Amino acid sequence: MKKSLVITITIFLLLPCVFSQTRTKELGFFAPIYNTKDEGTAKLIVDLYYNHLLSFDSFRVQDFRSIVFSKDNILENYGIQLAFFIDISDSDNNWTIAFNTFFDNKMYTEEKTYDSYYQVLLSAKNDLFVFLDRLEKTEENKGTEKSDDVSATTVSINLDSIAGTWFTDASIDKIIILRGGRGFVIYKNGASMNISVEIRGNQIIAQQTSKTNASFFPELPRDLALKVATEELQPIKWIMTAKNENEMVGEKNHYEAVYENDKATSVKTVSSPSRWTR
Repeated sequence: MKKSLVITITIFLLLPCVFSQTRTKELGFFAPIYNTKDEGTAKLIVDLYYNHLLSFDSFRVQDFRSIVFSKDNILENYGIQLAFFIDISDSDNNWTIAFNTFFDNKMYTEEKTYDSYYQVLLSAKNDLFVFLDRLEKTEENKGTEKSDDVSATTVSINLDSIAGTWFTDASIDKIIILRGGRGFVIYKNGASMNISVEIRGNQIIAQQTSKTNASFFPELPRDLALKVATEELQPIKWIMTAKNENEMVGEKNHYEAVYENDKATSVKTVSSPSRWTR
């Protein structure tokens, strides 16, 4: 009986390790490719991405930054399932970062350009998360047959299926939805607003959770935006419906200036058509 109890306890303690291993992939971080004169800053960027990768539970990262990756490399020889490396270039203070991942004999690349080094720092972790999350979905969906039922019009959605980067109106650079019902809105003026995301029936509700900031109102005159940011306001909200996996349509509840004698004096709540794409 005592021996049986010891075995049972041992198995129980080992279960988290077993499940962790089934979820975790071995990823090799290989040498970056530089096309910049400012290699000092570029190396800081590489270190930043490397450290962010270490924080992701889905991967066990091996440091191969002294080795240049080639498609001729056999991943198994390195004891990894995925190879990852970064291309970095700069021009006129803009930084272009390309994520490259090789697995299953295919190379996947995504490139983004940032207006400044600061913007790279601000976006690094989330951009990396979105890229790798999309790859995981690609792997999960591989081999899945498409339905032949052409009469079906309902789009099945959940927080996992809508996770990723979305683009919308001109004042917003991007909206990032994370798994778990969180996300944030990055404005083109540099402001970042946290949002909650939930699904009610067939609708996606994204709502401001950050404390109000004048920069959340780029459509208002600056003086008025500074004034209303100190007032009790209803949160900015989007109520969207998925048309397909890459497009949502709906409305945005936000604020519009009220003018008296050609001067903006207050705001009112308005609803405007909104469209998100990715």
